[in-house]
Amino acid sequence: MKQTLISGIIILFVMAFIGFTGAGSYSVINKSGVNVSSIKITPAGDNTGNSVSFSRSIAKDQSINIDFTANEEVCEYDVRFIDEHGKEYLMSGVNLCGSSEIVLVTSKADEVPQIYAPHSK
Repeated sequence: MKQTLISGIIILFVMAFIGFTGAGSYSVINKSGVNVSSIKITPAGDNTGNSVSFSRSIAKDQSINIDFTANEEVCEYDVRFIDEHGKEYLMSGVNLCGSSEIVLVTSKADEVPQIYAPHSK
């Protein structure tokens, strides 16, 4: 009985620890209304290049699983995704702590403006 109780406490501790480190698999669910060709996840406001990119297609209303380890000290991430036509969207400040899903939606994303630079001759 005592050994079962100790084993149960250890299992609960390990599960809680894994849940708070942000390690593991995330389901990316495409509810954006566009076919997505790639995703980039970066700590919110981080311009140092600490990002993870996934070049996997996700059709409308479909989902994929990705392996991604969130930083224990950072909960908010910027999620960029690109549609099949090259249009880029940014969802700022997505909280990944305590969640196993990333839902891509254009209503919560800002379209990233494209810069047109004509070629000079």
